[in-house]
Amino acid sequence: MKQNYDFDIEKIKNLSQEEKVFRKKNLDLFYESGFPSKQVEDWKFTDLNLILNKNFDNISNEVNFESSKEFKAIENFEHNFIFLTNGKIISTNFDHEEKSKILIKDFNQEEVMNIDPSNALALLNSALSSGGFSLEITKDYKLKKPLIVYNCFSQDLKNKILNNKNSIKLNEGSELTLIDYSDNNTQSNFIKNTVDTVSLDKNAVLKNILIQNSKNNGHFYKFIKSSLESGSSRMQKVMRKNLDLDKFYNNADYIVSKYPHVVLGLNAMHGFPTETEEEAMMTLDFIKELKWVHFPYLLTVRAFPNTEIEKFAREQGVPEDVIKKSQDLSYEDTAPSLTFSQDFTKAVKTMFLKDYVLNKDRLRSVLPNQFKYFCEDELNQKYNSYFPRQVNNIDDLLRLARIKRTELGEIKFVDESDLKIPEINTKFIEHFPKQKKSKNALKILLINMSGYYSDGSDSQERALMEPPLGLISLLSYLNRELKENVDGKIIKSRLNFNSDEELVDVINEFKPDIIGISVMTFYKDFVHRTVKHIRDQNIKTPIFMGGPYPTGSYEDVLKDEGVDICVLGEGEMTLTELLSKMIENENKLPDQETLKLITGMAFNSKEKINIMKSKSTQAELTI
Repeated sequence: MKQNYDFDIEKIKNLSQEEKVFRKKNLDLFYESGFPSKQVEDWKFTDLNLILNKNFDNISNEVNFESSKEFKAIENFEHNFIFLTNGKIISTNFDHEEKSKILIKDFNQEEVMNIDPSNALALLNSALSSGGFSLEITKDYKLKKPLIVYNCFSQDLKNKILNNKNSIKLNEGSELTLIDYSDNNTQSNFIKNTVDTVSLDKNAVLKNILIQNSKNNGHFYKFIKSSLESGSSRMQKVMRKNLDLDKFYNNADYIVSKYPHVVLGLNAMHGFPTETEEEAMMTLDFIKELKWVHFPYLLTVRAFPNTEIEKFAREQGVPEDVIKKSQDLSYEDTAPSLTFSQDFTKAVKTMFLKDYVLNKDRLRSVLPNQFKYFCEDELNQKYNSYFPRQVNNIDDLLRLARIKRTELGEIKFVDESDLKIPEINTKFIEHFPKQKKSKNALKILLINMSGYYSDGSDSQERALMEPPLGLISLLSYLNRELKENVDGKIIKSRLNFNSDEELVDVINEFKPDIIGISVMTFYKDFVHRTVKHIRDQNIKTPIFMGGPYPTGSYEDVLKDEGVDICVLGEGEMTLTELLSKMIENENKLPDQETLKLITGMAFNSKEKINIMKSKSTQAELTI
């Protein structure tokens, strides 16, 4: 695709100097990242290039705002409406409401100039946005009728990317049913890239319905994401989260207060570089003020290799040995964080567990609801993740919290059999019949190594066994792309095999053409020992590694002569290409010249590591 990225912000009229600087910064960041590909998590199953290759040869914000069609509202349905052409307000009608309770105007980007470097399309939107609206509902006002936002488009949008930005704010106690209706009756091939900022105060309710009537070539993209990492406003900015803590608290408090049966989780970070002890306590206090989150977690920050956190930690003077140690620890280890001493981190986590997780009032409140939704084994595993090797059943938990069984009334867990749908396997097979594999189908064995063996050799281990969702997704993708030509099997340590000997038995029985191992950094020593054992049994099957550890530390991984390839980042496209080349080569690993044509991986070549990150760049490191 021949995309013209040479766009001059000065072409946009009526901008303040501040907004020009803001737009240019977003545009520069967009140039650096480019349009998202399947290597980006949110786009792993969508090939945006299939759309962009249809004559999207430039980027621009030049859009016609004149209405190109006579507007007709939906008949026989009482509603309010906002009518937009290419994102600009053409007309509004709130005759069913108290109009003084509703503020509607054109969107003003100068009021919200936050940069989100994690989202390329949001960067493009902020750089070239050309229309949008701002809607605010006053406190305690509940709209009597739904609001339909009619999005219509002009004929001159051909081959353009339309960037709109909208803001919706519902003050405390207000309610709105919003129907976002996009009607594309043009013959134009265009993209509508919209960023909606939604703000809900305490007890505010928004019901949002999206309807797209795209009979022709229009493509629509909308993105919403939010998270909490710190209870400090300063740390929110340092972490580039910029979350409004008051609004986050009000929304979370509303859920746990009004809907105590809803199982709500919460993740917070401890020990981010530059974080002070006071700020760490602010995060802890923030969590403790919420009554009651079912499963909160306070996670010590790890500076994994080649990540932004690792880079930032070095910039802030965190010693190399501290960074290295953080990479090798499991989640349950209580050790010095990147910022704090071991004693302080231990004290904070002790307070978290004692004052919140084991709080008697909290457990008396949440446990009866948890009994309704979890079987006993599930709940035991959840709480065992807080207290490794201490909580194996509900009685252990109650003993730690000093709660008598009688205080909770009847304890009755969900029967595991009630969670199963009768004849579920038959129904799945009917809807998703197993593909018949060709006689010469390439056999791939995918191994999840996220659990130490139960022989006690690596003692710090939580009992929680989570399904290998990443590998399931990966194999589903391979099956879709390669169909009958690939035959895959997924196994997980401690679940499908509980020793190196058992793993070797699985390999010899399945006889794979290639083995893939998914591994996180703090399991690296465990995995390398396992690879050595496999090779010691004279198993010469090609082995590749994927996941956080090889992505960030491929140089270290490839020092292991038993590992042939590292898959970097999201592996779907890379593996599809690799396996395709293997299929062409009678299910054998192709030569190195062919491997150099495959992007998204690293491998040894004589005394060099070949790093194939993208089609446009290739690097070699001498080791």
